[in-house]
Amino acid sequence: IDELEVATPNYDGKAMPHLSGFPPQGGYNFDEDHDQEIEGKTPATDEYFLSEIDGWKTKRERGENYVMSALGTWADQMDTYEELFVGMTVDEVEEWFANYTDQNGRPIKADSEAYSELNDDEQEMLADVTSGATMSLSDAHGYFIEAIRASYENRIDLNLNIK
Repeated sequence: IDELEVATPNYDGKAMPHLSGFPPQGGYNFDEDHDQEIEGKTPATDEYFLSEIDGWKTKRERGENYVMSALGTWADQMDTYEELFVGMTVDEVEEWFANYTDQNGRPIKADSEAYSELNDDEQEMLADVTSGATMSLSDAHGYFIEAIRASYENRIDLNLNIK
């Protein structure tokens, strides 16, 4: 699983892909040193526009430049979820999500009422998950559960015959 996230040039996240707008718009107010004062505008040229797009990287491609917490990078956390979901059907992934995440799409925390209602095996499974991932699987930063369902529903049967 991977996704592309793009922000304005004024977002100071390390290695965050930017989009200043389209060349005819006249440039984007730019705060190069992030001191809340505009130093100028981004160039309003086709070349600058294309150079921004050329520099875009997905969250996974950003690798070590996308550290989320002490748990590691975005890719590290997504790898934890991917390992958990191996062997599950789409329905089972959605069921897991419904049963073991909070209203923000993050795994249930050990200090919550919902966690105390889980059996020992479920609590152990969540402890394993949260030791490697705490990011949401369904919020404005990415609707991954929905993407899994959509990709399954839009699958194409290839019917390959290999000789």
